[in-house]
Amino acid sequence: MFVRRFNFWVALITVPVYLSSLVPASEFWPAGFVSLGIPFFLVLNAALLLISIMRRSPRFKLPLLMLLLGVRFITATFSFHPLASSEKAGKEIKVVSYNVRLLEGGHKPGPEQIILAVKILKWLDSCNADVICLQEFLDKPESRTFNTIERMKASGYKYRYFSQGWVLANHGRVGMAIFSKFPIKTGNRLRRSDKGNNQLIYADIKTPSGMVRVYNIHLASLHIREREIEDNDTPEEMEKHARSVIGKIKRGFRRRGLQTDALESNLDSCQYPVILCGDLNDPPCSNTYFRIRDRMNNAFESAGNGFGISYLGFIPFLRIDNQFVDKRFKITSFRTHREATWSDHYPISATYILEKD
Repeated sequence: MFVRRFNFWVALITVPVYLSSLVPASEFWPAGFVSLGIPFFLVLNAALLLISIMRRSPRFKLPLLMLLLGVRFITATFSFHPLASSEKAGKEIKVVSYNVRLLEGGHKPGPEQIILAVKILKWLDSCNADVICLQEFLDKPESRTFNTIERMKASGYKYRYFSQGWVLANHGRVGMAIFSKFPIKTGNRLRRSDKGNNQLIYADIKTPSGMVRVYNIHLASLHIREREIEDNDTPEEMEKHARSVIGKIKRGFRRRGLQTDALESNLDSCQYPVILCGDLNDPPCSNTYFRIRDRMNNAFESAGNGFGISYLGFIPFLRIDNQFVDKRFKITSFRTHREATWSDHYPISATYILEKD
């Protein structure tokens, strides 16, 4: 009797948790918070299904139904394409997206930061991409190490669109950039936060297969610091940090919702085939993810492997970096470059073939 009731209550809670992913966070931010529980309920229902099968119990039907209803969350979280290639070949367009965390060269970079920056720039030079989208980008024209725009130009990326967010005290320019080996016809910025770190930009690029619009997006960050979730605080500190974290989550959901509104509006008016890259700062079960995913194909889902974890920070198991393309592209490969451990994100790359109408 207990098992039956437990299965029933789990299913009863699972359904509204699933439905929370359909609610835009800009309209009702708590839905975004609830959607964070989707992976937990997927695992819980999978465990109940396994237990029922092992006991040969007829109660397996309810958790099985919940898993079937959550198939889109499962496929967004885990992908398996063992035969997919990771190399560019023929007429494919290779695109890299990478949150480089200012190349660790913020206000006063020391020797360690310079070493990290050199490693990142060497990797970008060797990645054999046609288009590179960089978030949290830094350029210091007078620096021998952080003169990144000139370094990218020397690596063969003659064309660029750089959207500056702000200028550091040491004259470093912070923003977002799209670099291309193909000519950029035009570039534009759709939206940015007050501080300029989170932006939506795009560039219209003339590829050998035709004009393509490439979006580089960095949606609102939560700015949660590691010390705010440490478990060694006093009760007073824990309460203070909990309020801070909840406030940041609330603002983050709302801002990402508004940014996604602006993105969708521009996508509606775009006449070119679209490649969309960037740091969503939202997991694959979120409303933000599926608002984009319902319009376009996700490269990880189509050609990736495993969980595609892309964030190296103190919050584990996050895939927040993505590439999407519209239906006019064939996705031929996707890779998360786990060998590149110099930022708090892994770079991701994918190759595409633009198919004629």
